[in-house]
Order: sequence, then structure tokens, then C-alpha cells
Amino acid sequence: MKRVDATVTPAAKCRSEGLNFDSVHELCMISTDKATACYGDSGGPALNMATGRLVGVTSRGGLKCGDQDTLYTRVQPYRAWIKQFTGV
Repeated sequence: MKRVDATVTPAAKCRSEGLNFDSVHELCMISTDKATACYGDSGGPALNMATGRLVGVTSRGGLKCGDQDTLYTRVQPYRAWIKQFTGV
């Protein structure tokens, strides 16, 4: 397993990349050629390392790994639904 330390980037930057970014349901993480989610990483966790909480799930990015920032589905809007089915 590999780990990438990523930072949330401003919504305007993701929108300017043409990613059709939805800031209510998605987090946009800065990506580089060396630090990015890539093919096969979908569904992987985005953790807030300070709290240990799951904040996102790897969703999508650019056509090539590292050519655009990576989008994660935000967990917060779905917490009640997740708890309903998992009890956690």
C-alpha cells in the first residue's frame, strides 16, 4: 500500500481545470506527477491525518495521472446514509 500526502485545493482552481467540480459533494486535492491518485485507486480513502477521520473517497481526475487535480467524494454529506447501513 502507498500513501500520498495531499492538500485540498481551492474550488476555483478545480473548476478552471474543467473538472465539473461540485464543492458540496466533492473535495479537490492537488495532484502532481509524483503524488496523485491514479487508475485503480478509485474508492480509496482520503483521511484527515489530524483527526484520523475519513473525509473522502477517491473518485476521479484527469485523463492522465497527475495532469489534473484529483477529486474525492466528500463523506460528510453521506454520513447519515452510511450510518443507517453500517451502524458506524
